[in-house]
This record gives sequence, C-alpha cells and structure tokens, in this order.
Amino acid sequence: MNLRSVSLLYNILLPPGMLLTAPAYLAKMFRRGNYGRDFFQRFGFYSDSARAKLGGAPTRPVWVQAVSVGEVLVALKFIQALRREHPAQPVVLSCTTSTAHELALARCHDLCEVLYHPLDLPWAVASAFNLLQPKLLVLVEAEIWPNLLNQARHCGVPVVLINARLSPRSERRYQSFAPLTRPLFEELAQVQVQTPDDAARWSRLGIPPERISCPGSIKYDQSAQPVPEAMITSFRNLLNALRGNAPGPVILAGSTHPGEERLIAEAFLKVREQNPQAFFVVVPRHFERAETVRRDLNACGLEPVLKTELADDASNPPPTSAGRCLIVNTTGELWAWYHLADLVLIGKSFLSDEGQNPIEPILAGKPVIAGPILKNFASLAERLTAAGGWVQVAHNSELPEAMARLLENPERAAAIVTAGRSVVAQDQGAAARTVTALAPLLAGT
Repeated sequence: MNLRSVSLLYNILLPPGMLLTAPAYLAKMFRRGNYGRDFFQRFGFYSDSARAKLGGAPTRPVWVQAVSVGEVLVALKFIQALRREHPAQPVVLSCTTSTAHELALARCHDLCEVLYHPLDLPWAVASAFNLLQPKLLVLVEAEIWPNLLNQARHCGVPVVLINARLSPRSERRYQSFAPLTRPLFEELAQVQVQTPDDAARWSRLGIPPERISCPGSIKYDQSAQPVPEAMITSFRNLLNALRGNAPGPVILAGSTHPGEERLIAEAFLKVREQNPQAFFVVVPRHFERAETVRRDLNACGLEPVLKTELADDASNPPPTSAGRCLIVNTTGELWAWYHLADLVLIGKSFLSDEGQNPIEPILAGKPVIAGPILKNFASLAERLTAAGGWVQVAHNSELPEAMARLLENPERAAAIVTAGRSVVAQDQGAAARTVTALAPLLAGT
C-alpha cells in the first residue's frame, strides 16, 4: 500500500472510531479542565487574533508538535536550542492536551507561538497548514498521523521525528501492521533517536539508515532547562509553613500512577518510625486523580493536603500534625519540587513495568529509587545500575529498607547522586545536536 491508500482506508474508519471514543475523550477533557480556551482550534477554526499571530509571517515557521506535558518539556528545550542557533527563525508549538497547552503558554515566553494541534481530520489539518505554511514539521517522540503526513506531503513540507524512542513492544505492534505503517514511516525525512537500540528498531521498520541519527535524549539537557529559582523559593516557603518549619527529610514520589501512592505511603510510614521528622510529598502523574489519591493516603492514616488548598504566599496553612503530607495537584512544577526533596521515588515503576523518566531528579542532585522494571527507559536503567547511579529495588517489599538506608547514610546517597549525574552528563547537548542535524532542512525556504 502507499500513503494515499492508507489515508483512504483511515478516513473511512475514522468517523465511527471517533464516535466510539468521543465519550471517553470528552470525559477526560472535563476532568483535566481548561478545555474551553481555543477549543475550536482542534477543528481547524482560528479566531482573527490567532490568525494575526500565526499567519502571514515573512519567514515560514518551523511547526513543532508535542502531545502532552512530557513532550512539551522536550519541545521547549529543542526550541530554545533552535532559537539560539537560528534567532530569526519563527516557531509554532502545537499541543494536544489542555494541560500541555497551559504549560506551553506559561513557559514559551517569546520563544514561539502556541496553539492546539488539529484533530487528524482532513479539513482541520489542511486549515492548519494553510494558516501556518510551515517550512518544516517537527514531531516530538511519536505523533504520526495519516492525514497530517498526507497534507505535509501535499504541501511539500518535510517531516522529522525528534527524540524518538521505540520500545520492543511497539516495534512488534508496528511490524504486525507493516502494510499500513510502512507508508507512514517512509514520509519521515529524518528520525532522530535517543539510543542506538532505538535506531536499530526504527531501521527494522523500514526507515533507511541514512535518515536515522542518534543525538541522544533531549530530556538529558540540563543546560536547556534552567533551574526555576523563584518557583523553588515559593514552594520551599509553602512547605515550611505546612510543616511548621520542622526539620527533617522530604521524601517525594513523582509522576505516580494509580495504586502507587498508597504503596509508597505505607513504605514511608515504616521509614517514619525511625525518622519521625520525615515528610511525604506526592506528585501524581495526572493531577485530576488528586481526590482519589487523598482517599488512598487517608486510608493509610496520613492527613494529606492538596496544594491547591494552600495560599500561594504560604499564609494560613492548616495546623501541623504527625500525619500531614502534601499532594501536588498542579502541573508543570515537578522539576521545581525535585529540588526540594531529599529522596525521590520514580512513579510507574512499582506497579507497572513501564516507568517514568528518572533524569530530572538526577539532574536536580537527588538520590533516586525506582521499582523493578522500567521498560520505557531500559537502556538508561542499565547504565544507571552499572554505574551505581540509583537504587532499583528487585521487589516492592524492599522499598522501606532502601529508603531508610539512603536517609541513614548521606555519604552513600551523595555517591549515588555523583554517579547518576556522570551517566546523564554523557548525553548532554542532545538538543543542540538535534538542531545541527536539521540544518539541511532548515536551510529550505
């Protein structure tokens, strides 16, 4: 099959598929909130003010697409590197989720314009291309849609995939549908991957080797992600007020998924028997789960407070108590919270084998504990384990002891931090290398 045939089949199946998934999609939008702002951009309808900002630029923009919060953070690092190398190059960043859209608006400053990514409907995608008239379409990690690629081909716009990773499971899935997926992958002018293993998997999917490069993971780039000093200071004041300025280590569970909050809280309570001043902070991966997380922590005997219940100036905190802990139910702040922790636990690694990204807490200089398996970061996990750059428990039952040992032995914790940072440092500069690899395409008009 060719791209045209795949697109035709896709557009026949798309309407019933959208009808079936619409209830769940709308429910998720309502849970996450902020769905109303620029809502119709998803369908290719733009206000006059949006058209004035986004259309008619004398220099054709680079269009960067990022799905959710994690991809937006990568996209912003890439855009910063791009603008350093090409300061006159306009950039437009599109996002899929409302949380990503809000984060992009808050952090983009003068780097780029922000809009919602159109649904993969032929007219919505065509409307976006007609408005933006991009010189290059940059997809972050994995966002390959038939109508999007078909319209890019029609408009003569090269498409590249950056910071790409591909798990063995995803490779097998794509191979199972090779007649449908191969024509899509053939449209990619470049695939820039995070690891050599990713490069091999993409090659097996039919991407010519000359189109694949391995600049490393943009998530590693500390230089492209400034330390948010003002936010850290604000959160430190909030935390001190909540704790009544009591001393003691802060144990933070970041990007947790359902069930993990209670598991980690139970381990924390065992640690607190020997370290009664320890304080627990949990940052769920999806903030709309905050009330469920609160119930789970209450069931453990803790007394959680939601961050949104606290004043920004840290005034009038609730009375302190032995069971007090904090649930951070706001987005785009985890990087700052990591700097306030003494020990970080990586979510989606204790009750799932996928794992979340451990790089940010390592860059923040914190000892990290992860669960048994992180398939999404297998190569990095192997390197960290070999270097002694983190603690990975073989079974969840080992978690309380692992936490206690790090808190009791600051020298060991410091050695783990140093080793972890040395692993991450090997891949610094990926954003700049990504931009360099795009030079031939950026030179186009």
